[in-house]
Amino acid sequence: MPDPPATNPFSTRFVRPGSIPYQFSIDRSVDPTSRNPLWSDDPHTTDPCRRIVHSLLKSGTGTIVGQHGTGKTTLLHTLANELDIHFDAIEWVQLHAATDRSFATRLRQYRQNTKHLWHCHARLRKWPGQSKRQLLIVDGLEQLNGWTRRRMIQTANRWGHTVLATCHHRIPTMATLFQTATQSSVIERLTDELIAQSPADLQNVIRTELLRRDLTTVENVRELWFDLYDLVADFDQAK
Repeated sequence: MPDPPATNPFSTRFVRPGSIPYQFSIDRSVDPTSRNPLWSDDPHTTDPCRRIVHSLLKSGTGTIVGQHGTGKTTLLHTLANELDIHFDAIEWVQLHAATDRSFATRLRQYRQNTKHLWHCHARLRKWPGQSKRQLLIVDGLEQLNGWTRRRMIQTANRWGHTVLATCHHRIPTMATLFQTATQSSVIERLTDELIAQSPADLQNVIRTELLRRDLTTVENVRELWFDLYDLVADFDQAK
């Protein structure tokens, strides 16, 4: 079956991490613990990106915590400009889950993840000019077991690397810099932005679908947009 038209507002190129800036909510209820640096009494700035990076600089290792599809990787991309200001060398490693649950597949994926991780560590250490501030970004820290995480942090401390990671749960040995979560008003606003250039009849279909759903129960925005992608494809084919 041919691909739907490239104008589908929920195509990967429009919704992938980095294409949409992370939307900081002003609602404290998104993080009931109120531990986000966004709400802290930080005298340095009111800008959330600067607050998060400032907290990372103080702690040396930090995490962005949240479930699948809540914007962790998007937030990393949104922090990029601020991170570039403070770090001379940055290496980014994205860890992946195994494609199936078989032992052989999981072991092979784990070895690939750890190999990539240590290669990034080594590249930072050999960075030309021995830059003073070096950052290792690990997207998907939950893919590593506790022993490998501890070894990673020990290696970072020994070599003077700062570590910024995303994961699903808080890590006791790392500072929690920010906790992502979904919020219905943010979902509606982002979806409206994505369909702003779409025909009016398609916009009506999308908004009707959003009204039909209880957005307060949406835990994974990416999955919602996958569903809307299919809805747009069906709409185009029905014309």
